[in-house]
Amino acid sequence: MQKTRKAGAFLRCLAPLSVVLLLGAAGALIWYLLGYHAPSGPTFNLIFACQLRVLNRHLTEELSRPESQGFREEAARIQDMVGVLVHSTELSPFYNTSTVYAFGEGSLTPYFWIDLLVPEPRLPEVTLQAVNATLSRALQARANRTGSFQSSEYSIDPLSMVTQGLSQRDKSVLVSTRGCYRYSRLHPDEVLWLKGPDYLFSSCLWHLDTTRGHMVKLRLEWKRSDCRDRLAMYDSPAPVESHLITS
Repeated sequence: MQKTRKAGAFLRCLAPLSVVLLLGAAGALIWYLLGYHAPSGPTFNLIFACQLRVLNRHLTEELSRPESQGFREEAARIQDMVGVLVHSTELSPFYNTSTVYAFGEGSLTPYFWIDLLVPEPRLPEVTLQAVNATLSRALQARANRTGSFQSSEYSIDPLSMVTQGLSQRDKSVLVSTRGCYRYSRLHPDEVLWLKGPDYLFSSCLWHLDTTRGHMVKLRLEWKRSDCRDRLAMYDSPAPVESHLITS
């Protein structure tokens, strides 16, 4: 009788184990059939600075201040919309995050960067030209009869996507200015006095925007002879080294 009980206990233990093994094998088979392939080799972080035009929003004083609650809430909604847009394209497997760093006029222009994590063999496919074309194509493909891309909250000009490549250094410079970022829209023949840098921050950025076809004339006057700060000017919404004018 004792041997029979032991055999019965062994069979009871063996049955659940067999079920677990069968379930594990079935899960592995489904995983393989769905096309999973473990990543091979290193991945590279590619960063792209972007802007687009939101037709049903306008720049407010609160949205011009990155430290405000209104800015953070609007930025989070824009980032969600950008994530949905990217996931609708062939860039979806590479998408990591997006970050809005500023808003500008026209009607509302979000400035943001997109982080992509790309395996080394796929790098030739993810060029600046390819990313810009892919995102623009996605906006245009989903435009409605009014000629704008519609999300749950936003109406986007499908022809407004502009993309630039950012290096890690460019991104670091941009991140360092997030507490001291100032946007100003200049109109023809307007004179604007820029407020000096905030001594609480190591870096400040002034974003001067104007009507297409116009140029900005900048006059600098140093008030302190002992000033050793570095001033750099870029022909770009983001401090991209390849668009450096003078420093």
